[in-house]
Amino acid sequence: MLQQAPAYIEGLTSKPFNKTSAKSIVLSAASADTLCSALADDARGALFSGLSTFSDALWGIQRGYFSWATVKLYYACFYAAKAALARDGLAVFYVGNSPAMLEVVAGSSISFSEGNSHTVVTRAYERRFPGGALVSQDIDAEPAFRWMTHRREDVNYRFQRFSEPIPHEWFKQLVGLGVRRAIGAYIGDPTLYAYDAGHAIVALPLLAFLEEKKKIASFSSLGLGDAQIAYLKSKFADDRGPLPVLSTALFG
Repeated sequence: MLQQAPAYIEGLTSKPFNKTSAKSIVLSAASADTLCSALADDARGALFSGLSTFSDALWGIQRGYFSWATVKLYYACFYAAKAALARDGLAVFYVGNSPAMLEVVAGSSISFSEGNSHTVVTRAYERRFPGGALVSQDIDAEPAFRWMTHRREDVNYRFQRFSEPIPHEWFKQLVGLGVRRAIGAYIGDPTLYAYDAGHAIVALPLLAFLEEKKKIASFSSLGLGDAQIAYLKSKFADDRGPLPVLSTALFG
């Protein structure tokens, strides 16, 4: 299913949808309400993608796939940030190859940004949520979200090769504890671990999801459907079986 908000925005103007036509869009009160509903649906989609990616990373860690787990945990943060922005009424999308944003307020119009969707989402999250889980504290003297970004870039671009079978430095303490004990500790005191470089790779995205749950208390189970929740719970597991502490923290 395509994201609803970009599709709705594109439909507000004539074809072709390009920077010139997009600049003519001015939201009415009615179109702002419709866009807000579309963004709420997109936020739920981003949360599901982020949680699914997070569970994939846990599975990979247990099997020694540390490099791809690093990439996936970065993406878990990215999806959590996209969900937070969408729920807060900011659409981030592309017009052709140009990243753009639109505030869900009557009278607002599209603004264009430099960079790609990742840098745009990061900067928008930092501006909009200065006290948010992904930016409120530093990790090793770097803003937390950017620390996660750099770990992904280490794996994808900076390192000569994947580290397997040796865990990266940022996984060693977690591997020593084991996923089950580590997740239990992170849920017990999420902020203690989320900004500790020895644990943040897993604890930071988890904190971002827990924060999103608090922000949307009016939506039970993060607003996800029963089938989606059942699927995610089946993936929240280690080799000993399900991780009920994780399912309860997110969906209880």
